[in-house]
Amino acid sequence: MAFKLNSKIQLGDYSLKGGVNEIVVKRSVNSYLDTATIKIPALGRVLQNDALPQSSVESAKQFKEGDRVVIHLGYNGELVREFDGFIRRVSPAIPVVLECEGFGWQLRRKRFLISWKSTTLLEVLQHLVKDTDVKLSGFIPTVKLTNFALRNVNGLEVLDYFKKKMLLTAYFNFNELYVGLQQGVLKETVSLRLGWNVLRDDQLKYRLADDTRVLVRLVTGKGVKNKRLLYEVGDKDGVLREITIPNITDQAWLQRTAEDALAKAKFTGYEGSITCFLQPFVEPSCVAKIIDKKYNRGGSYMVMSTEVSYGMNGARRKIEIGRSL
Repeated sequence: MAFKLNSKIQLGDYSLKGGVNEIVVKRSVNSYLDTATIKIPALGRVLQNDALPQSSVESAKQFKEGDRVVIHLGYNGELVREFDGFIRRVSPAIPVVLECEGFGWQLRRKRFLISWKSTTLLEVLQHLVKDTDVKLSGFIPTVKLTNFALRNVNGLEVLDYFKKKMLLTAYFNFNELYVGLQQGVLKETVSLRLGWNVLRDDQLKYRLADDTRVLVRLVTGKGVKNKRLLYEVGDKDGVLREITIPNITDQAWLQRTAEDALAKAKFTGYEGSITCFLQPFVEPSCVAKIIDKKYNRGGSYMVMSTEVSYGMNGARRKIEIGRSL
């Protein structure tokens, strides 16, 4: 059976009828910004009432920042949405380059100045997404926050704070925002067999949990009755990774966070990336069931990121896997 590449690309008021030089879409559990780069010819023709005009238009002048972008890709007319977002920048080069961002683009444009003596992660996120097209995941965990303030920061800076200071994962599933532990939401399982529907596996490495010795210690600011809270997990003789987490005084949540951090650093199984075709469809937070009949090292892994390339040279999906499940 022959496989013919197809695309459906909506750019603002225009729908592209082929003629795309290249598309690269990147999505990741480790990033709150989905991105897409679209390269198109510098000159094009606008089809009106199925009639093709004789004169061409400059492609770069037809688009502007904020134009909605939706990309569907696939084979033989079976298309799947790969990206949904907005144009961030138009570069009038040859070819024209359209740099696009997911729905994090809307949060980048909002600034906040507010403080809470006592609040929750969900309440802060509800404040962030108000008056935007962003919807919150139904799996936002219950996390109590104390003395939490947003001091003239934009929405992406708030998500960055949650990631770096509180060890939370923050990413978009198109217009749905999830913030919580990394393994909070897992999507469907996709079987990927090395040497069959996997084109390249030379960037995969096999690791053993016992080869990694690490002790994770979480501490936070003053809690109930001015006592410091502390939780640690891992190997007592391992390399110490001590992390201070502000604003949280919940011992149970500290425990879950520490165990989550340990699981990222210490597991038996594959790590790295593989390269496949566009099908089967795989996106971040899917479960990749790796089948390795040669070495009998199969296992299930969380998909951390995908990079889809599409153009005149064909289409590929690079899949980075994370922790063993």
